Amino acid sequence: MGVNSVVAHASGRIVGTNQVGLCHFQLPHCIGRLAVCLFSVPLPVSTNAMDRAREAGRLVCPLLVVRLGRNAGCHLVLDITFPPFRMIAPLAKFIDWSALQMASAVIGLKHAPKPKWQLEEALEFLNGPDFIPAASDPARIEFDGPRNFKFSTPRPSEDEENNIVYGRLYRCAERWQERPVIVLLDGYPAIGYHTAFPLVARRVNRAGFNVATLVAPCQLQRRPRRPIEENCLEFARAMAQNVAEIRALTGWLLDEGCPSVAVLGCSFGGWLAGLTACSDARIACAVLTCPGVCMRYSQPVVWRRVREALQALRPAHEAMDTTRLNLTLSTPVIPKENILLIVGIHDLFAKGQPYEELWQKWQQPEIWRLPHGHMSTGLEPGLTGRSIRSTVAPEKRPARCAAPSRITQAS
Repeated sequence: MGVNSVVAHASGRIVGTNQVGLCHFQLPHCIGRLAVCLFSVPLPVSTNAMDRAREAGRLVCPLLVVRLGRNAGCHLVLDITFPPFRMIAPLAKFIDWSALQMASAVIGLKHAPKPKWQLEEALEFLNGPDFIPAASDPARIEFDGPRNFKFSTPRPSEDEENNIVYGRLYRCAERWQERPVIVLLDGYPAIGYHTAFPLVARRVNRAGFNVATLVAPCQLQRRPRRPIEENCLEFARAMAQNVAEIRALTGWLLDEGCPSVAVLGCSFGGWLAGLTACSDARIACAVLTCPGVCMRYSQPVVWRRVREALQALRPAHEAMDTTRLNLTLSTPVIPKENILLIVGIHDLFAKGQPYEELWQKWQQPEIWRLPHGHMSTGLEPGLTGRSIRSTVAPEKRPARCAAPSRITQAS
């Protein structure tokens, strides 16, 4: 954020090097009064003021660092505390609606005739023991540099490019094998792998956790060269492949000595996190953020072609919702105290998803109902930090892990 983009007027008394007052900030994303704490940090000009402030014991999260003069020996650090942030319902819904229209136009949904759905074969597969087997072998991971890795998928498909799993391991700086791991699971399409996840990983590393990310089947460099049509059997196999790869990575991490592995998924990744929590007791914790729960949904799409394709597929989706793909029909194999549900009360992407039914069927785990939509949930201040702390065993969580009062929790 450039200094010229901020217009501020501060009022208050200077006591030593500290000043506390109210500032009026005119920013594109925030117009209002902010509580501001100003203090100076003595340090050489060439170093980073935020890091030095943390080393000095200051609990700072500054938005703006100002150098006091060309040859000054200190920086001015603004420690800004935002007022309670609530996403206005019409705005949250408009963001979701706009994203839905763009996604429908870009991704599209190619309608396939009913004989090509392979619905009967899909139902047989989903109801059989081969969907999510009890046994899971650890992945044989090969690293290409300090962070990027790959391994062969435990569930090969017909597409050769989809049979190699790619991922990243963001290790803690010291003794990473003694630290827990959080596996971040992306939505569909996978837009967080190269954008948000690296940023989140750095913060998680500072909190003392390793981070692992995976490229899901048929995403990014694993996307088949052939056109993808709506096919129930292919979708069922892809879901099984997703869960198998998460479990294989979990086995490798545990074999390397990591004390525990948690999964944190958003949207489609939340669905995968739920399926994994229902099939692998080695998972220490699962955080499901605006997850998919089942196949049926009711999204407000304006494109006639997409609406007609979804309407034609409704009978197939209803049939597949009678299987273990439907999280409300599955039971977690980890304690409910180690499960966190995060939902947006204005979510248009998940319109029709039975969140309350899932919460009841899963014996009422902790749930945060945020005043957001699907796309704006990540804008909730402090959500990342609270989600990270939720992956810690309940008996070891500090008291500050509790969600703030503006988040409606189930009683």
